[in-house]
Amino acid sequence: MSELRNKPENTPFKQQQLPAFQPIYTAKSSALIFLIAGILFYAFGFPIYVVNSNVVEVSKQYDNICEIGKECTFTIKIDEKIPEPVFFYYKLNNFYQNHRLFVRSKSYSQLRNAKKILPKELDFCKPALHNKDFIGYYNESKAKELDPDDVAWPCGMIARSVFNDTFRIEGYDIDEDDIVYSNDKRMWVNENVDKQWRDIDHHLIVWMKISPYSNFRKLWGVIKKDVEKGELTVVVDNKYDVDGWDGEKWIVLSNSSAFGGKNPNLGIILISAGTVALMFALIFTVTGVVYKHSYENEDPRSWRYT
Repeated sequence: MSELRNKPENTPFKQQQLPAFQPIYTAKSSALIFLIAGILFYAFGFPIYVVNSNVVEVSKQYDNICEIGKECTFTIKIDEKIPEPVFFYYKLNNFYQNHRLFVRSKSYSQLRNAKKILPKELDFCKPALHNKDFIGYYNESKAKELDPDDVAWPCGMIARSVFNDTFRIEGYDIDEDDIVYSNDKRMWVNENVDKQWRDIDHHLIVWMKISPYSNFRKLWGVIKKDVEKGELTVVVDNKYDVDGWDGEKWIVLSNSSAFGGKNPNLGIILISAGTVALMFALIFTVTGVVYKHSYENEDPRSWRYT
C-alpha cells in the first residue's frame, strides 16, 4: 500500500517523459561550434582591446620623495596628450581596507543623519567611537568645540583613517565636486556640522566605499580639459603617513573609454579564448577528414561510432 501511495502521478513531468533534445556531436558539428565561438570571441575581443589601448594613463609614486607634514612639489612626465575628461586618482598600496573589523567600523545611521542612531552600529565603531579617539585627526580649533567624551561624528576606523592629502596641478583646475554619484549625494548627509569632527564631504564618501584589494585607487578629482604632452607640476600637501604599515602613495591620471579605465585584460582574455576555440575547430576538422572512413557508414547512435 505504501508503494501505491508514494507512486508519482502518471504525467509526463513526474514520470520524466517530457520530450528532450539530445544532440549527437560529430567532428563536423563540433568544429562548427568551436568556429562560431572563436569568431564571436574575436568579434568582441579585438574591439575591446583596441578601444582600451586608446586610454592614456600615467602614474607616479610620491611618498618616497615627499616629507610628511610639508608641502611637496614634483613633476610628472606626460608622453602623449590625455583627452578630457582626465580623472585624477590617488593610489594606496598595502592598505587592507577589506579587514573584517575595519569594514564594519562605521555607522550608516550617522552618515544618513537618521533620527535614531543604532547602538549596535556604535559598538562596531570601537575603538574609534568618541571624539577623544580622534585627537590628532582634526585641528586644534575644532578640538576646543567638541566634548572629548561625546560620540564622534562620523565614528569608526574607516572615517578616522580617511585619506587627507590635497593636490594642485599648475595650469589645471581639479574639480573635486563631481566625484560621487547623485544617489550617494542624497544618501550621505552633512547637516550636524556642530557635532562633526570633519565634514561628510565627497572625499569622505569616496573613501568610505571599501576596496576589496590591498592595492587600490580612489578618485580625487576630475580635470575637465585635455592634459597636454609635457611635464606637469604637482603640488601636494603631504599629510597622510603610510610609513607605519609600509604603504605606498601614488597619483594616477587617466582618461576612460566605454569599458572604463585602462585594463587590457578583458580584451586579451577574449582574444585568447577565440584563439583556443579556433584551434579546436581546426583539430576537429582535421580529425573529421582523416578518420572519415571509420564512421562514414555507421549509425551515430551505435557504440562503435567514433
